[in-house]
Amino acid sequence: MLFGLAMLVSQKSYAQARIGYSEKEIVQDCKENNWECKVDFLDKEKGKPKTKIIQVTTPPKGKDGVSFVTTHLLDKDDICVLSFIYPNNNKALNSLVQYYNSEYVQISDTKWKNYTSSGIFNANLVIDEDDNSFYFVWSKQEKKK
Repeated sequence: MLFGLAMLVSQKSYAQARIGYSEKEIVQDCKENNWECKVDFLDKEKGKPKTKIIQVTTPPKGKDGVSFVTTHLLDKDDICVLSFIYPNNNKALNSLVQYYNSEYVQISDTKWKNYTSSGIFNANLVIDEDDNSFYFVWSKQEKKK
């Protein structure tokens, strides 16, 4: 029981969306936690790259080797606007779902909302049964006009 709680707490810190964070803040967070961090571009063809990303890889933890790869999509001002979290195995997936169920408003089996003073954030679990993969997409909900 205590191990499971420790895993959830540790996952909160590294399997996390960074929406609203700057490139510098995300890279600094990686350095402070000794995570692998790579800044790259999605659209390298056609001249000047336009879409910057930061890919964060965490080292395996626990006996099941739970780890995550998180990709943060940055806007033109180098601010994170979208985060993709890729758990490395079913144990990591289920641990993160359990954490989301306890910390956020559960909308369905695959959707959560986080209400904060900075706005409303949406998490969606995408399961692709064709290639046996899964990942979470975090985004900030647009204000209604």
